[in-house]
Amino acid sequence: MIELLVGTAITTILAIAAFFFQKWLSEVEEKIAEIKREVRSLRDSSAELLKEVKSTRSQISSDLKELPQVQAMLSKIETLDRVKEFLRNDFLPKMQENQTYFGRIIHLEEKSSDFDSKLLKMFKAVDLLVQKREKAP
Repeated sequence: MIELLVGTAITTILAIAAFFFQKWLSEVEEKIAEIKREVRSLRDSSAELLKEVKSTRSQISSDLKELPQVQAMLSKIETLDRVKEFLRNDFLPKMQENQTYFGRIIHLEEKSSDFDSKLLKMFKAVDLLVQKREKAP
């Protein structure tokens, strides 16, 4: 009877152990399947990242080819900035000063023209007076 009890106990213990082993084994299989999915996902991600790296590399290569043109354009912009600065600080003030002088010159020319016409009238008047005196003896 003890043998039967011992046999039954051993069988029960083995059944319980088999149950927990089967449960543990299914958990391990699930974990392995999850790890496989993660590996596939990582593989896909790495492939996408490699594509992005290649694309970025080709874009950088293209940008590097355009770099001399960009530097030339920047140089031209700097030159234009210097020209604008020259125009703003040197040329325009001198132009305004020249306009002032030009206005003064025009004013002086008008005054001298008025003076010339008055002087001409005066000479004509003197000439008429001289002619009247010569005629009046």
